[in-house]
Amino acid sequence: MKPNTNQFYEAVKDKISPEGQKSVAYQAVQNLFVQAQSLYRILDFVTSEQIAHFKKAEKYLTHRQENDAITLTVMYARELRTDIIDKLVKEDTSISDLERLTLQMILEIYKTTCDANYGVLGNPRWIDD
Repeated sequence: MKPNTNQFYEAVKDKISPEGQKSVAYQAVQNLFVQAQSLYRILDFVTSEQIAHFKKAEKYLTHRQENDAITLTVMYARELRTDIIDKLVKEDTSISDLERLTLQMILEIYKTTCDANYGVLGNPRWIDD
């Protein structure tokens, strides 16, 4: 499972008012999921292009090379969630306490998803060596 916009929109469905959707906090959290989804789409595209290229040349990415690329994407996606986003959610006075709690919960979902992916994949090879 990867952080994506569907996950975000399902989590906020009927929980954030139209006014709350215009808030800086909402926009920051939404953008976090948009950026992560874009990273994974790029990874999927690059990986599929490389696989197609290597198949023509009778070469393939090793499982370890593919795993390292995925792991680096997970690591980068994890780092997108910054203290600034957490602070924006905590300090945005234009949203209600319930909306704030919802956005904080979504940030935890994002963190948990990234941590779970990273936990399954482990470090890229050169970090463990």
